[in-house]
Amino acid sequence: MSEKSAPLNFTQLFNDSYERLMNAGQHDFFQTFYQHFVAASPEVAAAFANTNMEKQYDMLHLSLMQMMSFASDRRANSYLEKVATRHANLNIHSNLYDLWRESLLKTVRELDHQYDAQVELAWRITLAPGLEFMRAYGQLAS
Repeated sequence: MSEKSAPLNFTQLFNDSYERLMNAGQHDFFQTFYQHFVAASPEVAAAFANTNMEKQYDMLHLSLMQMMSFASDRRANSYLEKVATRHANLNIHSNLYDLWRESLLKTVRELDHQYDAQVELAWRITLAPGLEFMRAYGQLAS
């Protein structure tokens, strides 16, 4: 008789990966992400051309924290609503959310020394509700 393996805990996999990345160098993580994101599209590059990137790193960190919270309790807060509305007003299209996610996953793949398919899936599962909220709420609010 074969033993069944324990079900995967995607929340734990995500949290462990995120903690490894932040402990290894929060600034490096955010800097690498924006290098990938800006390189992914001329539209993204133009949008961030005159941006204070240190401030942007802080905003990304806060946004990731909000997305993690939203993934666990499915409750939007005023911050997430404000960001979704602002992005809609800036005409951030759905494909840019996809580029954002893929740039983030590329960064995780590059910097998390324990990255594997399960870690990637944990990131995708964790980010999905927040990204869908950003797409849908932004359209409703604009």
